[in-house]
Amino acid sequence: MFEPTTKDLRLDDLVTDASKTHLAVENRDITHLSSIDMKELLKVDCDLETPLHYAVSNNDIKICKLIVERVPSIINMKDIDGLTACDIAQLYVDEYNLSPELVNYLESVK
Repeated sequence: MFEPTTKDLRLDDLVTDASKTHLAVENRDITHLSSIDMKELLKVDCDLETPLHYAVSNNDIKICKLIVERVPSIINMKDIDGLTACDIAQLYVDEYNLSPELVNYLESVK
């Protein structure tokens, strides 16, 4: 099963327009994510991916829950390919052995 790993990335390591919030998701910085202004969670990168998209790609249900609880509307935001974080989770279940628990959670909050 795909497991989240601890990373020590810098903003320069991410795609164009990624924010410090995207970076906090990548580095699993719960303290930062718990304390930032909610509008920061709605920022998108050059691919229109939100921090929730990043959390899903990392198979990090704890951060997904934190983000969705703080900004429920984020669940409907689509990336450049028209995919929500839930759509990506569904695709990744088979392709990357993503946790079905994560998909079930995202489906339940749509």
